[in-house]
Amino acid sequence: MKNEYPVTSNQVSETEEQVIRATHKGEWTPEGTDIKIECYVLENGERVFSLRGTARTMGLKGGGATALPRMLSANYLQDYLSNDIKNWLNETH
Repeated sequence: MKNEYPVTSNQVSETEEQVIRATHKGEWTPEGTDIKIECYVLENGERVFSLRGTARTMGLKGGGATALPRMLSANYLQDYLSNDIKNWLNETH
């Protein structure tokens, strides 16, 4: 990851079971592109992309929490989505 810097305590992901904090924030640039995607490293070592950063990279308008699920819900994409993504989409609506 390039441009890594620590994340402040108010940038936290909460679940009913636990609070997982991001320890680092950065940008990932896929090789051979000029695309930059906002990403984080969580305290458990998991690396994740932000919804907002992913939506912004795709040129979607609005917040990532609404724009990305709206785009991924399109009928023509359903054959290409994993079951995990389909389940996530069902949970967000």
